[in-house]
Amino acid sequence: MFDGSLDSQILFVSDFQRINCRAEGVPLCGYFKEFIVSQLRAAGIPDSQYGFCCIHALTPSDGKTVEKLNVDLRREQLLTFKSFLASHKANVIVPLGDYAFEYLTGLKSISKWHCSVLQTT
Repeated sequence: MFDGSLDSQILFVSDFQRINCRAEGVPLCGYFKEFIVSQLRAAGIPDSQYGFCCIHALTPSDGKTVEKLNVDLRREQLLTFKSFLASHKANVIVPLGDYAFEYLTGLKSISKWHCSVLQTT
């Protein structure tokens, strides 16, 4: 799931689509997205230059981690995301969570790499 311009230069990647965001039909919503957007606008970055997506379109309904999702479903969603990512032209990709960070960089624990610039895998 993607929200924004396909030509955007900045891509924010969430682990999951939250339940309330699924109802709105967007990958990220609420205060967190509003905060990010307000900061981008304050920096003078036009809306056409950023977008939001999520790796998994389904949120574990019982609060379990991604590892608890069905393995085949996870694999299918990762392939879909990988294909989307390969076709996207973003210069900057910002993971929003441990799972997105690990998927994009191959490294563990996003908090250990806070504010770092890394190459994606």
